[in-house]
Amino acid sequence: MKKFLRVAILGVAWVAAQAEPTPGGWIGWAYLGDGGDLPLRVWFEQDAEGLVARFDGVPWRQRGWTSEVRLDGSKLSLVTATPKGTAIELSGTVESDRWSGTAEFADYSGDFELLHAPGLADIAPESYAELAGFYRMSDGDVVEAKPRPWGEIVLRSIRTGQQRTLLPTGPDTFMTGPARYLPTPVEARYEVIHGEDGGVTLLRKGRNGETSRGESFQLRSREIKLSRDGVELAATITEPDDRSVTSGVALLGGATWESRDTVAFWTRNLAALGFAVIAWDRRGHGESGGEAPSAFEVTAGDAVAAAAVLREQGVSPVGYFGISRGGWTAPRAAATDPSAAFLMLLVPPATTPAVQEQSSRVAQLRADGLDGPALEAASRALEAAWRFASVDSDDRWKTYAERRRAALAMGIPEDVLPPSERDPESWRWSRLNMHHDPRPDLASLRIPVLALYGELDANVLPLVHRPLMADALDQATDVTLVTIPGVPHNLGRSSELPHHRSTGVGAEGFDMIMEWARARGMIE
Repeated sequence: MKKFLRVAILGVAWVAAQAEPTPGGWIGWAYLGDGGDLPLRVWFEQDAEGLVARFDGVPWRQRGWTSEVRLDGSKLSLVTATPKGTAIELSGTVESDRWSGTAEFADYSGDFELLHAPGLADIAPESYAELAGFYRMSDGDVVEAKPRPWGEIVLRSIRTGQQRTLLPTGPDTFMTGPARYLPTPVEARYEVIHGEDGGVTLLRKGRNGETSRGESFQLRSREIKLSRDGVELAATITEPDDRSVTSGVALLGGATWESRDTVAFWTRNLAALGFAVIAWDRRGHGESGGEAPSAFEVTAGDAVAAAAVLREQGVSPVGYFGISRGGWTAPRAAATDPSAAFLMLLVPPATTPAVQEQSSRVAQLRADGLDGPALEAASRALEAAWRFASVDSDDRWKTYAERRRAALAMGIPEDVLPPSERDPESWRWSRLNMHHDPRPDLASLRIPVLALYGELDANVLPLVHRPLMADALDQATDVTLVTIPGVPHNLGRSSELPHHRSTGVGAEGFDMIMEWARARGMIE
């Protein structure tokens, strides 16, 4: 006997012969390129006349939308129109517990996939928005529950970087699957307990029966002003609100660090681990005064002043946390601060910027397939550029200009080479910092040092910089150097899987930071 599917979407009914999909909730993702990526939900329910399908579209829960269903051969299509008349269409084949095909929205097109989610409850995501925040788990992990713009909550383990979406199975009960937005097989189930004081407890039971209990907390921040050498810098101190914080870090970012916003990821994660974190807008950026760019010496001095502010507020011990370019400024700060208690570095160079840039740029050209003569031409041009950066003279500029033209003639991309203009502003940062050597600062340190590298880093090559770092820290008694397998300069593990099928995002290495800091009594 042939079964019939009656599809009703926002009050529109339609009947057609069709293979019957599995009843219940379906979740997935649509990828529309420049049009954005969208989470999706569809519900199939059984009634007296057959199955009823309702298109939810998590970010589109609002009135004024109209929809219809179409069947073209074996393809089932859901067509929804916005109040402005813009059409959204999902069209594809339902196969057992998977529905996939093409997605179109206005002038954008792409594809989508939805998967059956047994036990998924029809609960509006915004109803559990109060779960947002951090949870200190009994298994030692720290988890962030972060709301997405469409209301759903994504759990992220700070220790592992793994991410999972909380999928409701009922009021205050949830499940997570093996990836961000995969419902099966169920990896863990969660129960939420609301405390009388407004706090939230998250009970987790894993697939193999292991359990963990998480107590909620939030991060608190306060803005302050740093004053040094007549320049006022806008800064923020961030810390967890569930415990008395003792250890602090002054945070020095990488090449993209301008305002506090550009280091917010690191600020939040370090504060969630239990540190008081001070971050600031660099000179000449954001709400800070002064001129940009600045010499490493100046930035390091600002960091020492920031660390002193933490100590004045009762935080001790206080150390420094440097990321990439911060691998030059953080050691300088630690070396000039007699109260510095520790130093943590992510992908830190152990040579001058001139040597680091030379090796990374040539390595990238080699990876792009350029041959020996072209690489030699690039190296000669770069060497001449760094010499000119140290001393602005007619002879050095002439040499660089000639070698630059020769490199371009050999097929070297122009963006690999420094500026073609002699304008002082174009060379100011290089003139201030290109020949700064971090090794004397590192050699002077007698405090605990942690340095993490990425195996696939094409910018700060670990095979070059880690041995030099070890040699420079030869006299220090507590040094931990780690190369994380399979990650590049940002320490983020890449995935070729679509967003909803991948498992994590963001830098790895926080598990090592947690263990290292806990072992030294810096955090609980």
